[in-house]
Amino acid sequence: MSSRRSQEEFLSDLFELFRVEGVSELTVGEIARRLSCSRSRLYSVAETKEELFLVVAKQHLNSLLLESDALRSKDGDVVEIITQYLDIGVRASALLGVPFLKDLDASRQGRRLFDSYQEKRGQGLAHLVQRGVEKGVFHPRHAILVAEILMGGALRIRRTRFLARTGLTLEEAFSEFYELLLHGLMKQGHGRQVGLSQNWKLPALPDAAVQIPESSSDDTDADGITELLIKASVRH
Repeated sequence: MSSRRSQEEFLSDLFELFRVEGVSELTVGEIARRLSCSRSRLYSVAETKEELFLVVAKQHLNSLLLESDALRSKDGDVVEIITQYLDIGVRASALLGVPFLKDLDASRQGRRLFDSYQEKRGQGLAHLVQRGVEKGVFHPRHAILVAEILMGGALRIRRTRFLARTGLTLEEAFSEFYELLLHGLMKQGHGRQVGLSQNWKLPALPDAAVQIPESSSDDTDADGITELLIKASVRH
């Protein structure tokens, strides 16, 4: 790799390394060797490898929020928009390896970063749900409550211990979760099959726009929220 890479290209290459291998098992020297760059270039981005990882993770999550916000602003079939909106998350989660997820979850800063990202996605989803209610496509549910249930379930689902226990990948877990969510929202007559991702049963991971702040709220245990969603959806 050439040392004349732009900063954007350099950070993209760094993300490609981290998204598969995470950061905990790498040294600064190994990162520099793998990227064919000097240590000083790495230190120009962040003072430690952990901070370097967070910089790259934040940039990646922010890019997803911006992409999703552009989609959320579109007019048209709200069900199709929600499908595409969630599909952004499915495609994104398919990129991230278990080491990346573990390292993101290993620090308080990393957990806050991801939770803030989830909160913005929940806000975006709430807007779309409200639009669906106003158009008569969805049952008249409280949009913010739906988003909060979504966030609680997402906090539980993304845990690597949960994924190991179920044998699901992150994208498969979110696909199942959002299939349940959408089917629970649909009115009769509007329950057509939602367009599927090419590789997965249903899209997942809602996203919203607004840059991720430096910190967010602390973790919340959501053990009972997914059960609540399941019970509510069964009635439909």
